[in-house]
Amino acid sequence: MADHNCYIYPEPRDKGRDEVIDLLSHEAKWDRTQTLEFLKTNDVIIFKGLDKTRALHLIAKFEVLDIVGSTEALDAKYLKKFKKFMHGYAKDWNWWSAFFQTLWLICKGLWTKFALYWMALWAISTILPDSFFAWIVIVNIIYFGMFGSYDYYLQVAKGENLWPEFPFKKWNLLFWFVFILFLWFVIMPSMLSGVQLNIQQSVQQKTLIRDA
Repeated sequence: MADHNCYIYPEPRDKGRDEVIDLLSHEAKWDRTQTLEFLKTNDVIIFKGLDKTRALHLIAKFEVLDIVGSTEALDAKYLKKFKKFMHGYAKDWNWWSAFFQTLWLICKGLWTKFALYWMALWAISTILPDSFFAWIVIVNIIYFGMFGSYDYYLQVAKGENLWPEFPFKKWNLLFWFVFILFLWFVIMPSMLSGVQLNIQQSVQQKTLIRDA
């Protein structure tokens, strides 16, 4: 579907580089004069109405020239973060992802990682005793604080729903298999158990009212 935009963020020093001018001229189908005129008055290059593959391909081309690209518009904070992520993970901290965690993933559209972390958190909290709850909270804050922005970068700049070391394209069947098993054997029984408990409580309340 051609419903993606591609946002390219050249820095002032990039606007005079021949390789940048040539690439933009080629992709926008402009002559050199048109490209130079555009770069003089614009700080963001936007290619609209692309399919996702095409958008990511364009981002990759500009990243080779050390220019940040994304399928979503970025503010100055994320632009700076993405710049240092272009060559792999770099030390980072995000207070929003640290404290809002899975809710932050939902807001950023990181659905695959939301499902993965949700399953992992459930498994860990089930295995470990309640005395470890505080440690689980602390580890979550540290993890999401350090890797939240990087997870976001991987999805909107690389199109990677998991990690480069474990690409989603390779592991997606296993992911969905585990996710479906989790829903079937964990979530569904819990929901049914809750429904049954509510029914039993309702019956008991009606019996008490009748006896009264």
